[in-house]
Amino acid sequence: MQTFPPRTLDAILQAGCSALTTVKDLPLDTTKGNLLLSNYFHTHVASECKNVLLSQAHGFAYFDGANGTLRQVICAKQMPLAAATDPPEDNEEENKPEGVSNLQTVGEAKSGDSFRPGVRFEETETSEPSMNEVRKRNYNDDGIDVPTKRVLRPRSGKSYYSNEVKMRPTDRYRREKPRYGQAYLQRKTPPKPNVLRNRRAMRRKVRMERLRVSLYQAVKKRIDAQRKGEVQKTDNFVESIKERMHNLAFQQVGNANKGEYDVDEALVVARVIQQIRDGVNGGIKGQDGVSFIQQYYLNKGLKVFKERGKDAAMKELDQLVKRSCWTPVSIKDLKESEKKKAVDAMMLLAEKNDGVTVKGRCIFKGNETREWLSREDTASPTASHEAIICTGVMDAHEGRAVMSMDIPNAFIQTLMPKQEEGEDRVIMKITGLLVDYMIDLDPTYRDYVVYENGRRVIYVVILRAIYGMLQASLLWYRHLRASLEEYGFVFNKYDPCIANRMVNGKQLTIRFHVDDVLASHMEQAVLEDFFTWINERYGGLKEVTCTRGRVHTYLGMVLDYLKKGKLKIRMNDYVERMLDEFSVKFKESDSQETPAGNNLLEVGKGKDLDKAYQTEFHKFVAKSLFLSKRARLDICPTVAILASRVRSPNQSDWHKLVRMMRYLHSTRKWHLTLSADNLHVMKWFVDASFAVHPDFKSHTGGVMTMGGGAMQALSKKQKLNSRSSTHAELIGVDDAITQVLWTRLFMEEQGYPIEKNILYQDNMSSILLEKN
Repeated sequence: MQTFPPRTLDAILQAGCSALTTVKDLPLDTTKGNLLLSNYFHTHVASECKNVLLSQAHGFAYFDGANGTLRQVICAKQMPLAAATDPPEDNEEENKPEGVSNLQTVGEAKSGDSFRPGVRFEETETSEPSMNEVRKRNYNDDGIDVPTKRVLRPRSGKSYYSNEVKMRPTDRYRREKPRYGQAYLQRKTPPKPNVLRNRRAMRRKVRMERLRVSLYQAVKKRIDAQRKGEVQKTDNFVESIKERMHNLAFQQVGNANKGEYDVDEALVVARVIQQIRDGVNGGIKGQDGVSFIQQYYLNKGLKVFKERGKDAAMKELDQLVKRSCWTPVSIKDLKESEKKKAVDAMMLLAEKNDGVTVKGRCIFKGNETREWLSREDTASPTASHEAIICTGVMDAHEGRAVMSMDIPNAFIQTLMPKQEEGEDRVIMKITGLLVDYMIDLDPTYRDYVVYENGRRVIYVVILRAIYGMLQASLLWYRHLRASLEEYGFVFNKYDPCIANRMVNGKQLTIRFHVDDVLASHMEQAVLEDFFTWINERYGGLKEVTCTRGRVHTYLGMVLDYLKKGKLKIRMNDYVERMLDEFSVKFKESDSQETPAGNNLLEVGKGKDLDKAYQTEFHKFVAKSLFLSKRARLDICPTVAILASRVRSPNQSDWHKLVRMMRYLHSTRKWHLTLSADNLHVMKWFVDASFAVHPDFKSHTGGVMTMGGGAMQALSKKQKLNSRSSTHAELIGVDDAITQVLWTRLFMEEQGYPIEKNILYQDNMSSILLEKN
């Protein structure tokens, strides 16, 4: 049924309807003042009355008896019933304003029309309901029709097929635009936060999961075929996919990433993971390294250093040209694959520690070459800090003469390997201001200038290893090692950057970190001969710098051998620079007895630091980590805890950092003094604090000595929860056992067999369990 206002009956009388005898029998609800028109009215009155105008709550409606349809006019606002008493004309099209379509606002209607000015009209046609449709409708207690809500199925987000036609998900319910289209985003009520991002992330996660599984299966299939002998050599697909396999296939969730290792492989993997976590990352998850020098790109560096920066850049390019590090090539002589692999050259400017000299370094943008280089080709060993300290104590104990050397332009003294037939050359693009500098140095480069996207470019073929190339460090290491082995050195099996050679019955030991070499021997003349050889080999354009005497600066440390039998490691200047850069300034009288208080292990209840303080907190914790591993082992426990808070530091963590910096301020001249009573006896002290962390995990601490001073220090949070102090002590020994075994093997390889390797503990239960 449909409900009409109480004046509907008057409207029928005024319309002059001749079928009023039929309407008299209709029920009239006097309580609510509404006339209920049943299906009987629609079937009889409409057939006898040509045009019956009825007023509804939302507009006007009239029946066209000739066509048997209900004509409906929707108005923007309610109009009095008297305004529509005149019946419409027979011709409906004439009654409609000219040039007015559905849902159009009429400004001024004709005087003869029954429409009012400024009213919006819509004309629709609705077929007459049948008796079956009336029976299916819902009625309330008063007999009024209640519209039934349409129940929609939940949105699936997938396409479907209708009459063999693929439809969009939004077409299923006759939506004209996607739910997250522009119309939806521009509505007054903004969408819920993260709705779009979560949907996209979910789809991306599914795609990545499929990629990981397919990648793992493809690689595993080819590797299995190689192991079975079905292929003789690993093809290019496996070589180029190794790094992606590591990043994707072996970091997925599920059973697809599970594999098996034999005993030897598992031991190697465990040692590598331990060295990366402790030696490189330093306990900070995701921290690949720390830079302690401010470097600038060329444009920014020129603004900071001005003419000094330009001179440094020109000097760097000049030596690269003189050493024939590259040769220009015409763009028409490049293969399409070589052009795609070509990377940009970058010039970095930095001021050295003396505060005057500006160093320019032209580097190869090597991060773009990871797609076609394997992990084995981009890794290079460096001397471990433990090996440097152990050999330094040997030098002090035996009273050796020491010499430090710096090989200039080490990488560019290494030739690139010869390309095989069909293999692409390594191409670099010189752009921007570097093009002008190159033309000033060599005008012939002008003939090779081309324009790409509005900038000038010079393509060059790389002939020597350049800084920034991922394979440059490994190429230099292989080149230097081959030269040293040719000279008679034998490398230590447990550190690939430590080598020895017997001269005059005494041991000549060298250790090198890329191009920084530290050599020691009982006779100074032997060191001079070695320096002459290395200078002839690598000092062609620039002489190898050499430092003689008992005090040397090596890898940020000052190694002092002035006192017989003792090695003093100082980093006073480094501490001074840290205090000068720290935002909190201390007075000369400020002092602190210990680097940490009793609340070191507590998380704290203060607010999180803002962005600026978070950056400063992270910066000085990283600097302290570098310091604590070398000359200031007394701050190791404090740094180990602060390093675990760099992601979300709060006010309490900031106060702990300030306390440690105040302690460094009051002890800025402290240094580490090492000595050995016997090079054949090592002593380890390992202890654990049970359940001291907020998550009830224990903490391990340990030191190693050969007589005086701690040569190695260990302070870390245990990875496992323990049930008792005995279990905590066992876990602590397991944390330190890698360094215990490695140090013994390293010393024996150096020619000092270890007679006693003693481990001290204060828990008898743990000692008994370890012995059994």
